[in-house]
Amino acid sequence: MKSFNVLNYYEILEIRANASDLEIRQAYKDTLSIYNEDSPVTYSMFSDNERYEILKTIETAFSTLIDRKSRINYDSMLVRSGKVKQSDLIKTDKQKLITIFGDRSSTSDNAFNKKVKGKTKYREAKEISDQILSKDLIAGNDLKRLRQAMSIELEEVYEVTRISVSILKSIEENIDEELPSGIYLQNFLKIYADFFKIDSKKVINGYLKNLK
Repeated sequence: MKSFNVLNYYEILEIRANASDLEIRQAYKDTLSIYNEDSPVTYSMFSDNERYEILKTIETAFSTLIDRKSRINYDSMLVRSGKVKQSDLIKTDKQKLITIFGDRSSTSDNAFNKKVKGKTKYREAKEISDQILSKDLIAGNDLKRLRQAMSIELEEVYEVTRISVSILKSIEENIDEELPSGIYLQNFLKIYADFFKIDSKKVINGYLKNLK
């Protein structure tokens, strides 16, 4: 077995080089469960420093592969170095459909997205948006108030962002035990905030502070 520090990012997450975004996210979650400090599988295998370095590498692998531009650059480097064949990177039609935040290409879907996004321009929501961004702690109910002020249903947010309705409800209701962990939650909050055209960094920081 190769040493962890010489594996490429696909090998670290134990996925194929043509893996979909969904497969990358699931592999990231599975890999973290194996190497985190609470894991019964590896708890006695690594020192604190070794575990820290492994988790940091896993985070780097995930953030690189889940970002389209970073992944393209990384794939190019792997091909040039001979570590991966160009043919290994080709996705099947089936894989192209399996994404959490996948682009919708049909005319009807694009029209629907434009219609929903258009609602986020209503002026009456600006006051609530300003109130949210002025707060140090941001609760899920703050985000819910903003959404409702714009007359947008959770199902409509899902249709555009592809964040499941159950996760959206957990975010808006601060249901800790049902919230995704770590970078997943931050990613969802960023997409949610971007959808409503408010400062995503402030939303993420304020929401995470409120959880603590």
